[in-house]
Amino acid sequence: MQPFAYARATQTSDAVAAMAGGATAIAGGTEILNWMRLGIAPADRVIDISRLEDLRGITLQDEELRIGALTALNEIEGSDFVRAHAPVLSEACLRAASVSLRNLATIGGNVLQRTRCPYFRAEAATAERMPWPCNKRVAGSGCSAQAGHFDRTAMFGGTSSCIAIQPSDPAVALAALDATVEVIGPDGPRAVPMTEFHLSQADARDIAATPEAAAILGAPLPAQAGAEAVLETRLRAGELIVGYRVPIDAAARRSAYLKVRERESYEYAKVSAAV
Repeated sequence: MQPFAYARATQTSDAVAAMAGGATAIAGGTEILNWMRLGIAPADRVIDISRLEDLRGITLQDEELRIGALTALNEIEGSDFVRAHAPVLSEACLRAASVSLRNLATIGGNVLQRTRCPYFRAEAATAERMPWPCNKRVAGSGCSAQAGHFDRTAMFGGTSSCIAIQPSDPAVALAALDATVEVIGPDGPRAVPMTEFHLSQADARDIAATPEAAAILGAPLPAQAGAEAVLETRLRAGELIVGYRVPIDAAARRSAYLKVRERESYEYAKVSAAV
């Protein structure tokens, strides 16, 4: 773990300003601390957003379920309102992690998880030494998973640059519910359909040469082959997820989530479906 500076945001504008200056946001910390330890996301400045109460809670507004980004997965799973009006989301949160993790993990951070591909998450990896080639870690180095034995790789949307998958369970449910992701950044608020929020490797390849790629990274994409593998969501540099809007209708009330995994207690999906 590298040394880093820490500050706590007292309002959302504080967090946006800090992130615009290069700080990394932390809430539950169940994922980003692993990134920092592994060198996946070296952060010299961290802004704690966990006390921003305006980003927390579950409410009904104009026939839409509004869920704040800092709402814990256990709170969503245990909500009688969510269970009644969007059971697929309640079920996805229940199956997302262990109880102790769900008490800390937020719905905002969960959809920003990064792939569990072991070549990407190699503990011995550094900028100077990669035990296995990984375009997400070092652009142009290659993709070890293409010929590896790891069985949780993309069935659809993969390319020769990367076949990693997004591991979030709630993301699948939110997409099935036609939810909208509300974000705020240096240029103000905007909304992104959940069905478009995550980029497959094929999507990333298609936008690699466009201004959107530079807006996401905050800098031009490196020229090396396979560099587009670093593009994972449409969240732009300095932007923060503030919440989700979920339409409440008859279809949402007749929804369900199915997850196939090796261990029933706690494991990432081999395949999952929300209907």
